[in-house]
Amino acid sequence: MKPGGLSPLGTARLLVSGADAARFPRELKPPAREHDLGEESLFLAWELVSYARGLGPEDERALLVLVLASMVSVHQGSTRLPLADPERATYLAPLYRALGGADAGLERAIALLAHPALVPLVGAPGDYKPLIVDGGWLYHQRMLSCEDRLVAALKPRLGTASLAAPDLIDRALADVLARPAVQRGKTVELSAEQQRAVCSALAGRLTVISGGPGTGKTSIVASILRVLARLDVPLESVALAAPTGKAAFRMRESIERSLASIVDPAPIDRAITCPEARTLHRLLGYSPRGSRFSHHENNRLSERVVIVDEGSMIDLYLMDQLARSVRDDAILIVLGDADQLPSVDAGAVFRDLLPCVPSGVRLTESYRMDPVDPAGRNVLSVAREIQAGVTPTGTTLRASAAELAFEKVETLDGSRAAFVERWFRERVHGLDGFDELWRRPYRLGPEGFDEADRRDLDRLFDHFERFRILCVTRSEYASTGAAHLNALLHRKALAHAHAIGDAPADARHPLYPGEPVLMLHNDYARGLFNGDQGLVMRVSMGDSPRAAGHPLTMVVFPRRPGGYAVFHLDALRPQIQLSYAMTIHKSQGSEFDHVAVVLPDEDLALLTRELLYTAVTRSRRSVVLLGHRPLFDAGVARQIRRFSGIADKLGGPRPSPPPPASKPAKNPNQLKLPF
Repeated sequence: MKPGGLSPLGTARLLVSGADAARFPRELKPPAREHDLGEESLFLAWELVSYARGLGPEDERALLVLVLASMVSVHQGSTRLPLADPERATYLAPLYRALGGADAGLERAIALLAHPALVPLVGAPGDYKPLIVDGGWLYHQRMLSCEDRLVAALKPRLGTASLAAPDLIDRALADVLARPAVQRGKTVELSAEQQRAVCSALAGRLTVISGGPGTGKTSIVASILRVLARLDVPLESVALAAPTGKAAFRMRESIERSLASIVDPAPIDRAITCPEARTLHRLLGYSPRGSRFSHHENNRLSERVVIVDEGSMIDLYLMDQLARSVRDDAILIVLGDADQLPSVDAGAVFRDLLPCVPSGVRLTESYRMDPVDPAGRNVLSVAREIQAGVTPTGTTLRASAAELAFEKVETLDGSRAAFVERWFRERVHGLDGFDELWRRPYRLGPEGFDEADRRDLDRLFDHFERFRILCVTRSEYASTGAAHLNALLHRKALAHAHAIGDAPADARHPLYPGEPVLMLHNDYARGLFNGDQGLVMRVSMGDSPRAAGHPLTMVVFPRRPGGYAVFHLDALRPQIQLSYAMTIHKSQGSEFDHVAVVLPDEDLALLTRELLYTAVTRSRRSVVLLGHRPLFDAGVARQIRRFSGIADKLGGPRPSPPPPASKPAKNPNQLKLPF
């Protein structure tokens, strides 16, 4: 008996416990779990296939595994599944077998996509059906719709802008170049490729600028603001944004530092006030209550120039929302690193756009990891070898944790416990007077902390921003996971507190003064965002001596300009976690002097060239690769594979997709699935 409709209570689950229980393919649950698909995904795929009337058991099974493969592909970040060679042979066929199918079944399943029984389920581009076949690709309809909508929004932007005549832009840039900044005693002069990036950004309506860490993207943005000011474009009409609160904070901080370091600023430079940098969700007016954005194609952003940093982190859906929200006559500038990890969710939009945008620029020269400095030069060299897929030759193998110099790139195979002990002693507790700084209470008055307290807090925050342990996974069960290492370092912190007579009342206390924490979610009410980092501290509220004697355990976060925000620990506890260690994904947008990269004990699909490149490039001076070298080499050889149609569609003519409002009238027999 075929199902007659979907139940909000879970039609598939009801059927599995009923007459169709014998037909449900329970044997596919283990391979689905191995590919991070829960039981609900298997139920959904099975129910979808059950709507295809007239198929025999072998055909249903073949089709079911193909639908599961499409789900795995989306889960892994692709927007479409390849049905034709060479990707079919190198990607789909191995995946199909891993999900419990056979090669003959794959041939059968692909042929079935054109079977009359699948007409309600499978369509062509423009159809409103769960699965869409577009040439040699299989899409989920919602993915194709979003991808086509993004392409339709971006195509008109590939032409030139009318912000100002080229000669006016050149004249304004020449004046900016004549008044350079000086940082760390060196004159910061824009290179030829950086100047080209500035001119391209102001001459086109869409510009993509890709560069690794330290390639001067901040200098480019600061120069763009200075040129805009000289072109009489009010900076109130410029929006700065980034995918996360942390990245937005660093973006504005870096720009302000660059502007403040101009040695001979013109009056117009002195008058520049850096626009607020916001998360993309804040810029686009996201409402968590309704999961909606207030800005879209029918309510555009008012800004004339929109500059977005960390573009590689932006997924397909958010980029689509952004592209539809920017005014037709406005300039959209997206900066990032195309070689870094792509977005967590579906798409690799930044990577796909770079070769398609005529005004796209790839920066190649790094200034952060100073080539004159041997340590920085070594880190840069190893990062570039990883980027090229070459096994790095510039790493030094250490036999034990005691041999680590914490300079350049070192490899330590084993001795994890000894390494953690040394890291805790020399990195976490490596600041002079550290115990005094975290033990003492800080008094928060009506005007905030006094100068002495701010100075000590600055020292603590600067200290913790210099180093981090980076992990491939978050697991608390695997000894290489970030949660496990955080728990281990937390126990060491409690043991140290006990040794110096500052033991907590409860030895199981999850957080303790002096420990670093990380925000896990956006908290718009408190102005805290996913990725923000704070410290647990003792804080006295009020100015009275009595208040000073009753400090509370609070969480302190840095706030611009030069201040701090304080929140009760209990109020934030569900939204924060320890951050002695963090995943490499969470580290994007961060810079440290010292990084330790903890490899898993066994090879994982997550361990890729992009992941390792991202991890190594978080550091300016030293990287410790902790784990088996063959695993590292295997990761360097493995690239993330994401299949997307954006580059193809931007490179050639394609009919515009129908607008969202032009969906066909509702059919009571229409299958309603989240595809």
